[in-house]
Amino acid sequence: KRLNFNVSRNKRILNLSWDSKLPMQQIELSPIALLDSCKCPHCFHAETNQRKANIFMNNSEQSNWAEWTIENVELVHQKHLPQVSSKSTEEELPESTVRIACTVNGHKVLYDIEHSPLHTTDALSKPSPPLPKPIFWDKSTLQNHLLRSKNTSPLPSVSATADLSSIETQTQWMANLIKYGFCMITDVDTHDDQHTFDLVNHLGLHYKNTLFGSTWSFENKMDFQDTAYTNDTIEPHTDNTYFNDPTRIFFLHCVQYNATGGHSTITDAFHIANQLKTHYPHHFDVLCNTPVLYHYKDNDHHYVHEAPIINLSPDSASVAQIRFNHHDRFHIHHLSAHEQNQFFEAYNVLCKYVHDKANCAEFLLQPGSVLTFDNWRVLHGRTHFEGERRCVGFYTSSDDFESKTRLLFAPKGDSACMG
Repeated sequence: KRLNFNVSRNKRILNLSWDSKLPMQQIELSPIALLDSCKCPHCFHAETNQRKANIFMNNSEQSNWAEWTIENVELVHQKHLPQVSSKSTEEELPESTVRIACTVNGHKVLYDIEHSPLHTTDALSKPSPPLPKPIFWDKSTLQNHLLRSKNTSPLPSVSATADLSSIETQTQWMANLIKYGFCMITDVDTHDDQHTFDLVNHLGLHYKNTLFGSTWSFENKMDFQDTAYTNDTIEPHTDNTYFNDPTRIFFLHCVQYNATGGHSTITDAFHIANQLKTHYPHHFDVLCNTPVLYHYKDNDHHYVHEAPIINLSPDSASVAQIRFNHHDRFHIHHLSAHEQNQFFEAYNVLCKYVHDKANCAEFLLQPGSVLTFDNWRVLHGRTHFEGERRCVGFYTSSDDFESKTRLLFAPKGDSACMG
């Protein structure tokens, strides 16, 4: 299959257009942008995927950027790449690699089409699994969707008896996290807590260390000043709201259960946010724009962070993160009386959605099943219990989550940071 595109230019703008179904079908590149993106061996280190040359070191040339021109534009294939320097060797690239070659300020620039925002998986590389579309759910929607997808488990799941280090199993696990915000890992050995902790290595992730440690175990003992270390009911919430960067994927395993009660609850906060946006747009805006203080304090720590409950994506088109924890929310005395009333009106409606059992999936987390969920999207809680109930688990970071998503679902050869 061939790429369909047109390259046109004037002296100071290179226009690339693409015959594509993607939203972005054309881009413009200035001379300085081309030089900054050059992939020649002098400018770019192929093995480390990092820049080598710094064009901004020569301040004497910066004043005439506007005068630079783009010359000698041509489309080249790997086997026809021009020699950049008699002292350098061309990097090894797939035969399908296509580049733009041109001259900017006397430098022979090589610009990778494969690293362009116009790059399509169908054109230059083997297709990767498509990024799953999130399914925003309430209890009924979740059950109906799982029935339609012929899922043999009552909840989205993968088994630890499969090879968790395989691309296939990791893709299934990550697809469930992206679609539903959570996924069970079943058939986990309960004889030793380390079997649970080793999941991080099998899945190619890393622990995120917090004040609770890199891994943790909790039961009805006040090892930390946190409601999780009691047998009380825990309302639906997200963790680490008092951190600048809350942990992303939460791994939770109930390894010992000799009790009554203690059911786990999960709620899709993105679904609730979308309901607010549709039915209560003013309240939605208030929750997106009102900074809320969260805190954690004990003898050795005092964490405080301020952020809205609903955080939007950079383009404000979708919900990116929810910070909601009634236990850790601080007072809002920094707001005026009018703003306080506006906030609590919106917060009250939000809480009604959060505590509506129609929006909540409730189940008994049994030994051998690990609940993994996106802490930026899914609220979790627990009902009151009597007896013995011990859980172990750990966190991973948002950076790890996004890195794994790119590795599993991004087009082969795609580079988000060096395009």
